Amino acid sequence: MFRLIKPIWLWGGCLLVLSRAAVGADEHGGETAQVSVFSGDMVLSVLTLVVFVILLAVLFKFAWKPLLANLQQREDNIRRAIESADAAQAEAKASMEEYKNKLAEARRQAQEMVAQAQRDAETTAKKLEEAAQAQAEQLRRQAQDDIARSTQQALEALQARTADLAADLAGKVLKRTLNDEEHRDLIRQSLSEMQKQSE
Repeated sequence: MFRLIKPIWLWGGCLLVLSRAAVGADEHGGETAQVSVFSGDMVLSVLTLVVFVILLAVLFKFAWKPLLANLQQREDNIRRAIESADAAQAEAKASMEEYKNKLAEARRQAQEMVAQAQRDAETTAKKLEEAAQAQAEQLRRQAQDDIARSTQQALEALQARTADLAADLAGKVLKRTLNDEEHRDLIRQSLSEMQKQSE
C-alpha cells in the first residue's frame, strides 16, 4: 500500500511547488522571479496542503482502496492458482508413479502367469506321455499274454488231436498190416483230417 501512496506524495509535492510558483508569478506582475516554496503567504500554503490532504483522502477512499483491494484479490487468486497448479502437478506425478508401479506389477504377474502356464503344459505333456507309455506297455503285455495263451491252447489242442490221431492210427495199424502204399495213404489221410480240423 505504501508503494502506491509514495507516488501520490511525490505528485502532491510537485503540485504544491507549481502552485507556489504560480502565486509568486502573479504577485510580481507576471515577471519571473525567484520563488521559494517556504516564502509567501502562509495561509495559502496551509490551504493548499489541506486541499491536497482532502484530495488524497478522497482518492484513497474511492480510488486507491478499491484498486488495492482488487490488486490484493488478484494476487490471492494468482497465489491460489499457483498452489492449485503445484498440487495438481504433485498429484499428477503421484498418479504417474502409481500407474508405472501398477504397470510393472501387471507385467510381472503376466510373466508369472506365462511361466506357470508353460510349467503346467510341460507337466501335462509329461503325464500324458507317461500314461501313453504305461498304456502301450500294458497293451504289449496283454498281447504277449494273449499270444502265449493262444499258443498254449493251440499246442494243447494239437497234442490232444495228435494223441487221438496216433491212437486211431495205432488201432488201424494193429488191425492189419499195411504195405507201403497203404502206409502212405494212411499218412495222407491223417494229415488231411488234421488239416481239416485245424481249419
